[in-house]
Amino acid sequence: MHKGVYTVVDGLRRGLISRNKQFLAFETPEARRARRVHRRLIGLSRELLAPGVAVALDPPPAAGAPFILTLLRAEVRLRRVAYLAREELRLLCDDPRVRARLRYR
Repeated sequence: MHKGVYTVVDGLRRGLISRNKQFLAFETPEARRARRVHRRLIGLSRELLAPGVAVALDPPPAAGAPFILTLLRAEVRLRRVAYLAREELRLLCDDPRVRARLRYR
């Protein structure tokens, strides 16, 4: 993915960029992709921090491959697998609670 997308996602996560204040800037394909990634990371954060969720983070199986994040909720027999690029994992781990939950440096 293009580095500019992650720059926009980082700005959204830190509250430096607002879609409401810069509405026209978010009409580009790159900005729309950044919003999708941002919403996905918010959802993953919410699930990671929910009680009763078992978490496993596996390293990439090959160079350039994504990290594999597995979330298990035994009480509802749910298993969610998310594939994260290195930059997405870094953005996700900006929250110290998520970083501690993943035990990621």
